[in-house]
This record gives sequence, C-alpha cells and structure tokens, in this order.
Amino acid sequence: MTHRSATAIHHVWRLPVADAVRGHRALWWSVGPAGQLAVLLVHRSYLDRKRYPKGWIGQKPDIPFTGELITITAQEERRTRVRDIRIRPSHLALLPDSRFLLVSGRTFRNET
Repeated sequence: MTHRSATAIHHVWRLPVADAVRGHRALWWSVGPAGQLAVLLVHRSYLDRKRYPKGWIGQKPDIPFTGELITITAQEERRTRVRDIRIRPSHLALLPDSRFLLVSGRTFRNET
C-alpha cells in the first residue's frame, strides 16, 4: 500500500516475505479511525480462481475459511487468527475496542 504526497511516495505496508512464502495472500484491507491499517490474509489453500463479471478472473475463498487479521499502527503490528469465516467478504471495517466487521455485499436465495 502506498501513500502519495506532493513530494514523495511513502510505503505504509508490504506483505512480509515470510507470509508470502507461507502462501498467504492479502485480500481485504481497511483504515481505522485512529489511522491504523488492517489487512486480512488468507492462505492460498482456501482460494479458488473464480470468473468475475466483465470476464476477469480473481481469487475468492471457498467457505468456510480461516484468515489472519493484521492490524498495523505506528507502534506495533498485532495479528489475530479468525476461524470459520462463513461469508465471502466484500468489506472490512475496524471498530472501537479492537473489534472488526466483515461484511458480504451479496446474499443468495438459499442463505439467511
């Protein structure tokens, strides 16, 4: 993720090599009210290539899946394992008190 100012480009975060080697992919991200960055990683074993509208191909997780939420502040990086996610998220939001919200943008006829 990169931040552009009038004078320079600042790298805020990059997927650590160790995570990439272990097969993790950064699929969703968000910025919280205090400026913290949150990224949800998913291991490639949960991912399947899916065709999206307009013909391009992307990766979506097969559900249920497990992810790892990384929250980065100026002082620390915190990792939280999130198990048994039963939706395909389209949005990640940070909430107060170290909580977060994953939202799916679609529901299907056979789901509540």
